[in-house]
Amino acid sequence: MSALQNPRKPNKSPGKNFYTNPPKKGSGYGYPDVTLSKMVSHSSDPYDRAKEMLKREIMAHKSMLKGGAFRLNLHAVECFNSNPYKFDKPLQPPKKTEEKKHTMVPFKPSSPSKKTGGMRAEHLTPTPPTLQNPVVPKRPNQQSYYTPNNA
Repeated sequence: MSALQNPRKPNKSPGKNFYTNPPKKGSGYGYPDVTLSKMVSHSSDPYDRAKEMLKREIMAHKSMLKGGAFRLNLHAVECFNSNPYKFDKPLQPPKKTEEKKHTMVPFKPSSPSKKTGGMRAEHLTPTPPTLQNPVVPKRPNQQSYYTPNNA
């Protein structure tokens, strides 16, 4: 075997077959005149159209106005008294208020506390008498419960 290659002819492709009926381009979305959709005509829409219309309306309104705002060059003249709160009639003498005498009354509660007997009985039976020192104190236990082995 030698390191040289044998000379060969260049490979030539046979070529494409021709189409008798080319396929449809796309599903219809985005391709005009493929299904029911027709080509949409372009219509321009100015960006500032609303602003321009408002300017035209304002200019038409200002052209219909006759003059500016009504302003007087005269200073205000006092037609009435300078103090509207002035009262010419004399005032009535002030009324004397009678001082109430404060009498000391002993305190009486508005609702008395419930008492035994009568219709305000708290229980059917009276409460038992209290015992004197019912709890007996325990003596501390001298014996320990746990003693370690190495002590």
